[in-house]
Amino acid sequence: MARTVETVDRQDAPIPRSRKTDPTVIPDNPNWHRFKMACPFYRERWIGDGEQHEGRTVLYHVICLQNTPPATIEEQQCCLESKTVCWRLKVAATAGSRRAAGSGSVG
Repeated sequence: MARTVETVDRQDAPIPRSRKTDPTVIPDNPNWHRFKMACPFYRERWIGDGEQHEGRTVLYHVICLQNTPPATIEEQQCCLESKTVCWRLKVAATAGSRRAAGSGSVG
């Protein structure tokens, strides 16, 4: 018995969870830590050798596979809370749809 798979057309294409389905800006590394509840592009490289930066010990480096790592704690929190899509892309899509809706109105 043949099985058919129904596809649903969506406005935004799904964001790949790894480079196996679609290439990312930065190649993924199996040694980087992933978080199940974080952005699919968010990675951390944990450091255990006491690396120093600006006089402080570095515990981990944040890596974004789209090459847009968080610059502040607030942005990092957005990355950690965004489970299925990059929050920056979601904000950009929302802003774009607002602009499109605004330009389509007749005044």
